[in-house]
Amino acid sequence: DDLTLSDEIACTFAEWMDVDGIFIDYWDNMDKGWYYASCGVPVVRSQYIYLLGPEQIPWILEEACTAKTYLFPNEPMFLFIGVNAWATPPTFLKGIVEDLHEDFSVVRPDTLMSLMSEAR
Repeated sequence: DDLTLSDEIACTFAEWMDVDGIFIDYWDNMDKGWYYASCGVPVVRSQYIYLLGPEQIPWILEEACTAKTYLFPNEPMFLFIGVNAWATPPTFLKGIVEDLHEDFSVVRPDTLMSLMSEAR
């Protein structure tokens, strides 16, 4: 759901399921969008409001650049954008990826978790 996952539950889940990280929801939130549970597992929230549509993606990327510059200048920045496949054509995503600023890299979920673990 769209509730914050408790540290105890995140660590228990990570231990029992032997996962590299946890994606906890697909709802917009006002925080950085990710954190590390006390056991070290990355916990990532989506930065995409599922019901509104893909036109939000450029705005989300712009917000991430601003947050990186002003709020987290000395930290790595990770961003998970959940995409509603029913409302987002692949050609739209291709255009977004082709127009990305050089500071962004698109990676698979397992690579994202690996990079987050390395950065920790």
